[in-house]
Amino acid sequence: MKTLDVLSKVRLVAIAMFAVLGISMSVHAQDSEKNISKTNALGEISPSKALNYMKSTKGLVIVDVATAREYKEKHFEGAINIHYTEMEKRYNEIPKNSIVLLHCRLGMVVPKAYKILLEKRPDLKEISYINGAPLFDEYNKWIKNK
Repeated sequence: MKTLDVLSKVRLVAIAMFAVLGISMSVHAQDSEKNISKTNALGEISPSKALNYMKSTKGLVIVDVATAREYKEKHFEGAINIHYTEMEKRYNEIPKNSIVLLHCRLGMVVPKAYKILLEKRPDLKEISYINGAPLFDEYNKWIKNK
C-alpha cells in the first residue's frame, strides 16, 4: 500500500515538472516568434530568382557566410563576409533596417545563419537566402556593366 502511495506521488511530481517545462518552452517560443514576426522573412530563393532580386533591390546587403578562403576565391561584388559560425558574434556588423540576402556556396550552411538573423535582428526589413549555388559571374558581370 505504501509503495502505491509513493508511486502516485512520484507520478504527480513528474506530471507537474513536465507541465512547468512545457509552459516555459511555450513562452520562449512565443518570445522568439515575436522577434521573427517583425522581420519580413522571405526564406529561401533559387539562384536565378536571387539574381533578379539582387538586380532589382536597391540598397541590398549581400552577406557571404562561407569561409574567408572561399570568399577570397570568389564572391559577389560588394558582399560582406561573416562566416556562419561567427554569425552569433558578428550579426551587428550588418547595417540596421537593411534588406539582407545571405548565401554560401551550395546553400547547405546558410539556413543556420538565416535562423540566427531572424532571431537576433528583428529590425531587418527583409531577409532571405540563396538555396543553391550562387550565380557569381552573372551578377558580377551585370555590376561591372551597370
